[in-house]
Amino acid sequence: MSTSFNLLQYGIKNKETIRNASPAQLYQMAILFENGAAISDKGALILESGVKTGRSPKDKRIIERPESVNDIW
Repeated sequence: MSTSFNLLQYGIKNKETIRNASPAQLYQMAILFENGAAISDKGALILESGVKTGRSPKDKRIIERPESVNDIW
Protein backbone atom coordinates (compact mmCIF):
# COMPACT_ATOMS: atom_id res chain seq x y z
CA MET A 1 0.00 0.00 0.00
CA SER A 2 1.20 3.48 -0.82
CA THR A 3 2.32 5.73 2.04
CA SER A 4 1.01 8.78 0.16
CA PHE A 5 -2.70 9.39 -0.30
CA ASN A 6 -4.56 12.37 -1.70
CA LEU A 7 -8.02 13.25 -2.95
CA LEU A 8 -6.98 15.51 -5.84
CA GLN A 9 -8.58 13.17 -8.37
CA TYR A 10 -11.91 14.13 -6.76
CA GLY A 11 -11.15 17.86 -6.72
CA ILE A 12 -10.42 17.88 -2.97
CA LYS A 13 -7.23 19.57 -1.81
CA ASN A 14 -6.37 19.25 1.85
CA LYS A 15 -3.30 19.24 4.09
CA GLU A 16 -3.88 15.88 5.75
CA THR A 17 -6.03 12.81 5.17
CA ILE A 18 -6.67 10.42 8.02
CA ARG A 19 -7.69 6.98 6.83
CA ASN A 20 -9.19 4.15 8.87
CA ALA A 21 -9.09 6.05 12.15
CA SER A 22 -10.15 4.12 15.23
CA PRO A 23 -13.35 5.13 17.04
CA ALA A 24 -11.21 6.52 19.88
CA GLN A 25 -9.30 8.75 17.43
CA LEU A 26 -12.55 9.96 15.84
CA TYR A 27 -14.03 10.80 19.25
CA GLN A 28 -10.86 12.64 20.26
CA MET A 29 -10.82 14.73 17.06
CA ALA A 30 -14.52 15.55 17.41
CA ILE A 31 -14.11 16.68 21.02
CA LEU A 32 -11.05 18.78 20.15
CA PHE A 33 -12.28 20.39 16.93
CA GLU A 34 -16.11 20.45 16.94
CA ASN A 35 -17.86 23.05 19.08
CA GLY A 36 -20.47 21.47 21.31
CA ALA A 37 -19.26 17.88 20.78
CA ALA A 38 -19.92 15.61 23.74
CA ILE A 39 -20.16 11.96 24.71
CA SER A 40 -23.50 10.71 26.01
CA ASP A 41 -23.90 8.61 29.16
CA LYS A 42 -24.27 5.57 26.85
CA GLY A 43 -21.01 6.34 25.00
CA ALA A 44 -22.47 7.82 21.81
CA LEU A 45 -20.82 10.84 20.23
CA ILE A 46 -23.17 13.86 20.20
CA LEU A 47 -22.77 16.68 17.65
CA GLU A 48 -24.98 19.53 16.57
CA SER A 49 -25.87 19.40 12.90
CA GLY A 50 -26.52 23.12 12.53
CA VAL A 51 -29.38 24.85 10.76
CA LYS A 52 -30.09 22.07 8.27
CA THR A 53 -31.02 19.20 10.54
CA GLY A 54 -33.25 17.21 8.20
CA ARG A 55 -32.43 15.24 5.11
CA SER A 56 -33.11 16.72 1.72
CA PRO A 57 -36.40 15.54 0.15
CA LYS A 58 -34.38 14.72 -2.97
CA ASP A 59 -32.16 12.29 -1.02
CA LYS A 60 -34.52 9.35 -1.43
CA ARG A 61 -33.50 5.83 -2.30
CA ILE A 62 -35.82 3.05 -3.35
CA ILE A 63 -34.49 -0.47 -3.13
CA GLU A 64 -36.38 -3.10 -5.06
CA ARG A 65 -37.09 -6.14 -2.93
CA PRO A 66 -39.25 -9.13 -3.91
CA GLU A 67 -41.59 -8.66 -0.94
CA SER A 68 -42.38 -5.01 -1.81
CA VAL A 69 -41.93 -4.79 -5.59
CA ASN A 70 -45.71 -4.76 -6.23
CA ASP A 71 -46.28 -1.96 -3.67
CA ILE A 72 -43.97 0.65 -5.28
CA TRP A 73 -45.08 2.55 -8.36
